[in-house]
Formats: sequence, C-alpha cells, structure tokens
Amino acid sequence: MSEQAHFGLVRKIEVREDEINPDIFALMVTLKTGKKIPLAAKREALRSVWSYLTQLLYPRAANQLTRRMETVVRKTEGVAPHVAYMLAAYKDTTDPSIIVIGGFTTKGMWTLKLDKEACEDLWTALEDNLKQI
Repeated sequence: MSEQAHFGLVRKIEVREDEINPDIFALMVTLKTGKKIPLAAKREALRSVWSYLTQLLYPRAANQLTRRMETVVRKTEGVAPHVAYMLAAYKDTTDPSIIVIGGFTTKGMWTLKLDKEACEDLWTALEDNLKQI
C-alpha cells in the first residue's frame, strides 16, 4: 500500500448504489469545506463498517442487531484499485466523541472523521441501502 488520504472531519456521507455493479457503492462524502468527493466501496466492506458503527453507537443493542448479519467476506481478488474492500470504524484517540472511518484499497488507504450525528446518519443510510443487513 502506498497511497494515503486523510480527509479530516466531514459533514456527512451519503450512500449510493452503483448503477452498473450492485456489489459496489459510492460514499458521497461532503468535506468540511463543502466539497463533495466519491469514495467507492464493496458491499461487504459497508456491511462490516455497519457492524463496527453498531458496536460504537448502540453498544447495548449491538449483540441483538449484529446477530442478524452473516459473516463478512473480504476479498481483494478482482477489486478495482480505487474500491475499498475493507472498512473499519473506531473512536478517535484524541477525541472519543469522534469516529474514524478507515477504508483500505489494493493501492492504499483513506481515513475520515465523523461526529455522532454524521455517524448515526451513515448507520441509517447503510441500513436503508444494504437490504441484507
């Protein structure tokens, strides 16, 4: 992995299904400056980050909610270099009220930070778009 991008605190993330490939989604990220950037991710990666967000946002309900989800499979074979095959979410070490989302592609990685409201919005968007959760 050689490329790294750190987008900092973002305003919001929208989840959009790719019109050509149903296993790829676009995360339309609105940066603090108002600029929008697309980040592509595999369905499995989004299912995984939904699980992480569930643990962070709703710890008391997490066992019940994540139990309904099948195991996430992470494969890099055949994944386009710009598409995240794995996503993770964790609390920022300097500010636990901020959640860091990290995306891993075959060429590198990216990170962005979300406040609680943006995280809840992302979690809901994932619930709505990933009908298999």
